[in-house]
Amino acid sequence: MMKKPAVLVLLIIFMAACSSRQIIDQYHGSTAQRLTSHSVNNMIANIPEKDFSCLEGKKVYLSCYFLNNIEPLAYAQKRLELELMDKYQCLPVPEPSEAEIRLHVFFTSLGTDRDEFGLHTPELVIPGLGGFSQIDVISLEMFHGITELYYYIVDDKDRIVAKSDMMKTVVRNDSLSLPVITIPVNTVD
Repeated sequence: MMKKPAVLVLLIIFMAACSSRQIIDQYHGSTAQRLTSHSVNNMIANIPEKDFSCLEGKKVYLSCYFLNNIEPLAYAQKRLELELMDKYQCLPVPEPSEAEIRLHVFFTSLGTDRDEFGLHTPELVIPGLGGFSQIDVISLEMFHGITELYYYIVDDKDRIVAKSDMMKTVVRNDSLSLPVITIPVNTVD
């Protein structure tokens, strides 16, 4: 039979189990930048040829939209423009009136998020570490780059030639945290 202090410790540990989510709005650090750019690159590399083959050799006006003007939006737009030029030999034009085809891309997610799920001690003051700290008993730390979008392709007669369902790409950088060691589960390649 367990003694009361052991039961109390186990109860505290199980009560400290949590899941948290943090949206990262800044692109500080190489990992956040790589997660974001790799998710954009993977998305653009997998655009469906059946929809985009109509751009072959055409004058194309590209518009990318997001809720606000963040740094990754300019990257995603330029990356898509260059991919279309390379793969479909289309010519980007600066004005919609000059285009034979208009491509409207709506990003619904373009960035990183961080999730943590697991068991850890309550926050404690541990001498020498300064401030509050917690010890992971076992937790999974997930840092993801996510690109999500849909698009419309419109011809020069204002007809929708193609439209997509929601497309999503996730690039992961996960690790398993134990009391003394953190083990990478997967990393950004």
